[in-house]
Amino acid sequence: MGVIKTMSRGYLNLKKTNRNYQHLLYFSSTAARKLLKVLWLFSSYIAGFVFFSWATSSLSSEYIKKEEWAFLPKWCQYTMDGPHSGTKQSKALFSQLGIPEDKPVPLHHYCRALVSIFRSHAIGIKQTEREFHLQQAVHEIDFTFEWLPPNFSLSSEMLTKKGHALLMLNKYKQAEESLHEAIKQQPKYWPPYGYLSDVYLQQKQTEKAKAILRNGLKVAPDAKGLRNRLAKIEKSESP
Repeated sequence: MGVIKTMSRGYLNLKKTNRNYQHLLYFSSTAARKLLKVLWLFSSYIAGFVFFSWATSSLSSEYIKKEEWAFLPKWCQYTMDGPHSGTKQSKALFSQLGIPEDKPVPLHHYCRALVSIFRSHAIGIKQTEREFHLQQAVHEIDFTFEWLPPNFSLSSEMLTKKGHALLMLNKYKQAEESLHEAIKQQPKYWPPYGYLSDVYLQQKQTEKAKAILRNGLKVAPDAKGLRNRLAKIEKSESP
């Protein structure tokens, strides 16, 4: 009887030891999995950072071709992509635009948007390529807006360029929203009135097109772009 009790006690101890060993293995494997996950995330972060640094430096030096600088505002040459980036003139430019030194704005992305719009007008390119450039322009402008300070001096112009790109993509509702916002921010800036009339004309809303052109001429009576558009509409309506 004593032998049986001893054997039973030994079996229970062995079972308990085995259970503890299994628990130890479980916790060890769990810790190992967590450690591997941390190492994987860390290595992914390092790889991503290295790739982003390489891509950024590559794009900043090659995105805008040498011959394309002539079609951009001169101040683009003082942004990150430009040949005069980081100079005293560059800092002076940002100061004039109301950009604080401790909160830089990636204006080079707006310059890239202008390049994309310029490329979309190239003769002989496929429609898919044209749409790619226009979508890229919208993306670059949206990205720039995420960093802009309130009441930024170029906001109305940027919204107008975005609206123009959306118009060429036949996204009329989004184009209308962007152009209305451009007018709201700077009522005396005439280009959004012109593009907004184009949006209405594309949707056969002639009366709306004429009304917005006349509104634009009230605040910018010397704007030839608005006068020419209105004259063209009125001529097409004359018998």
